[in-house]
Amino acid sequence: MSRPNEHDLALLPNGDVLAVVRMDGGDGLATHPYRNYYRTVSSDQGKTWSTLEEIPNVGCARPRLAMLGGGKGPLLLSGGRQKNNGTQVN
Repeated sequence: MSRPNEHDLALLPNGDVLAVVRMDGGDGLATHPYRNYYRTVSSDQGKTWSTLEEIPNVGCARPRLAMLGGGKGPLLLSGGRQKNNGTQVN
């Protein structure tokens, strides 16, 4: 079963908290492949969270979020090993 093991959080302008998580920590082998990031949102300061939603073709290791423009600008997501850029073994 895949479980979150690396994550980052961002406080959104509307007060929601966004979490982007790495799932499973795969090593890229056919038996343990890389998995896309997932996102979830909390509207009650982290007490409850929405259902995880996959973010395809973005990355699969060490997600990092940054709210630019003093919290009013665009939200930047970065990380490592884009799943579908030739790093997937299988």
